[in-house]
Amino acid sequence: MNKLVVLYDVTGIQEYIFSSVKLKENIGASIAVQNVLDTYLKDSIESVCPNYAANWKEYRGLKIKDQDLEAEVIYIGGGNAMVFFKNEDLYKKVNRQLSIKILEETGGNVIVASSFIETDWSDFKQDRQKLVKQLAENKFKTIHSSPVKGIAITRECENDGLPAQVCKIYEQNKHEYISFPADRKRNFEDNEYFEKIVPLPDHLKYPKELDDLGQKEGENHIAVVHIDGNNMGKVLKEINSYEEMKEFSMETTKAYQSTMQSIIEKMIDALKDKNFFNALNLKQTDDGKNFLPIRVIVQNGDDVTFITNGRIGIPLAEAFLNQIGKRSIPIGIRQIPLSACAGVAIVKSHFPFYRAYEMAEELCASAKRKGKILANKHKEEMGNWLDFHIAYSGVTTDLSILRNRQYNVPGMKSVAPLEFKEPGAKSGLELKEYNLLWRPWCIWGHYDSKYRWKEFRGKILNHFQDTNEWPRSRLKKLRNESIKSKADIYVLLEEMKSREKELPLFENSNEYFRENDRHTPYFDALELLDFYISIENVGGEQ
Repeated sequence: MNKLVVLYDVTGIQEYIFSSVKLKENIGASIAVQNVLDTYLKDSIESVCPNYAANWKEYRGLKIKDQDLEAEVIYIGGGNAMVFFKNEDLYKKVNRQLSIKILEETGGNVIVASSFIETDWSDFKQDRQKLVKQLAENKFKTIHSSPVKGIAITRECENDGLPAQVCKIYEQNKHEYISFPADRKRNFEDNEYFEKIVPLPDHLKYPKELDDLGQKEGENHIAVVHIDGNNMGKVLKEINSYEEMKEFSMETTKAYQSTMQSIIEKMIDALKDKNFFNALNLKQTDDGKNFLPIRVIVQNGDDVTFITNGRIGIPLAEAFLNQIGKRSIPIGIRQIPLSACAGVAIVKSHFPFYRAYEMAEELCASAKRKGKILANKHKEEMGNWLDFHIAYSGVTTDLSILRNRQYNVPGMKSVAPLEFKEPGAKSGLELKEYNLLWRPWCIWGHYDSKYRWKEFRGKILNHFQDTNEWPRSRLKKLRNESIKSKADIYVLLEEMKSREKELPLFENSNEYFRENDRHTPYFDALELLDFYISIENVGGEQ
């Protein structure tokens, strides 16, 4: 007998999570989004369909094919869910219950779209294609309502700009007026969802404020790290059945979650090293615990976002990409290798948080674009790539505009974009390049060594960070001269040669500009002088 298969999708996730300037509300919002499908959807199914199968992670295969069930969850992950229902009436009743629950718990700020078709199980690929197409149409038709704004006599919530509807004592016995959505987010944050995933030793605690990430006065940068899996659309096209779809979602969630766990454990171990511990300015709680300088904001399938101290964001992203590059997941009799890209936005602690996240997303997209272009050019696997940007001010303009303004040297010819186009195609992939940027870098993959992060770190970054090689003052001057003119750069380099200080060799050359004298790999390292503390081979008792 045919069943109804439904595809759910949570929309506007990023806007909801990152709309507040308070870390505790961002974390609470992330937990709320997790609850929408993990908890509210399953609770709604249970209230309408007593005879159902919801614990999809606990068994393989599908029960509804052989048993007279009213509903069965196939998978939940990445802001999506797929569910079988016995008939359309049950589906509509569940949706009604789910809508009420979302309204009560989030103030209606989270939107869930869905699509459905009848299926006889015979053609998963065709079914999924129909569901995705219908879902896109439904999302386009959905009316996105906004919360009622304030009138002249209302107080505004300083965290998200909505009318303050709640007055509570939250901390230090002070009354605080906040919006209803902000209040609900804080309630979720109290549930400590992520603390249950990776519990900490007694002497450490997860931070709840951006200022608790180990910054020092005058060095108050944080890193927003966004990681996203590669080629997931391509992998999904290779899935042949509902059973494989369930297995794929289950294994992907498990792989990314365990990788994030290992990164946090690596951070905990690194803090045992005296030098590493002292390099950070870890604040203490009232009961004498240190704040761990990392906090997961989003952990949703292959979508991961965390924040950390500005000086360890890139090393932690590097460690994540190295680990995920070693993993593969079983689908049927096949092993599907995993890969991902990362964007790291290093910003001041009180930089607009939503813009910092958007920048991390743009950087991740830039890393993916370079990986795809080179993979297509050289017929290779895409690999894991990383891009980063350091914001020294509160400028919030588009990344490409920012880079065009900051990383092209006055008077120098521009760098040709990196591009790939299939023969006969009208359009292709393009990545803008700049005089002073060599990034994005390949963290994991078998690419030409000029793109490999390991080569760059070992031959340039480590050389510059060794104060016995180049005086820090000269390196900072080289960084400053680089944005002025090519002539200023070479005057300084000649001065350093007279002192027997030359640039380290990279790709058998120590010329500052390469690629037809327009492009340099050295400026990336100059920018990272104060923003890269290695966590490799760090650990041990204090």
